[in-house]
Amino acid sequence: MLSFSLVYSQKYLYFELENRFTFTEKISIRPEVNLYGEFKNQNNKIGAYFYGLANDKWGEAYGGILIPISFFRVYLGAGVESNSIPFRLNAGLDFLYKKLSLSQWYEYGGSGFWYNIQLNYQIIDIFRFGIIFKRYYGLGINLFYDIKKTPISINIAPFYDFEINNYRAMAIVRFSF
Repeated sequence: MLSFSLVYSQKYLYFELENRFTFTEKISIRPEVNLYGEFKNQNNKIGAYFYGLANDKWGEAYGGILIPISFFRVYLGAGVESNSIPFRLNAGLDFLYKKLSLSQWYEYGGSGFWYNIQLNYQIIDIFRFGIIFKRYYGLGINLFYDIKKTPISINIAPFYDFEINNYRAMAIVRFSF
């Protein structure tokens, strides 16, 4: 997933439309909807976040606490997924320093272990470039483009998935509020 926000606002919400492409003899496309939000009272050191996703085969929703510490943000949460064992836990860590960001997100539950690790650099105001390592996608190059004067950004990443020895790609359109 998942794409992650490093915006330090008091309230932040995004809605994404994502497609994952797998290149085999028959190209498969898996559309998905993602929703993320975070909230922090200006007087509190601890905030809250929530995340949900749905596609035609699977879904999950969870939330938890977010703790900003200097250049870091720590996430700890729990929720449910569409599995016979429906419980899911997650932990995340974001690091933001000037134009460099590192985001690590881990989940574990009935369907197993999942991760999303991204290292990105802000080249110019509207363009970020980096590396992404994401379970069920693979290892790849991460490209972000923010459309000026709109709440819309585009994220494209080509991958090589070492678990299935195949190429994949991801395309996301994000609407931020």
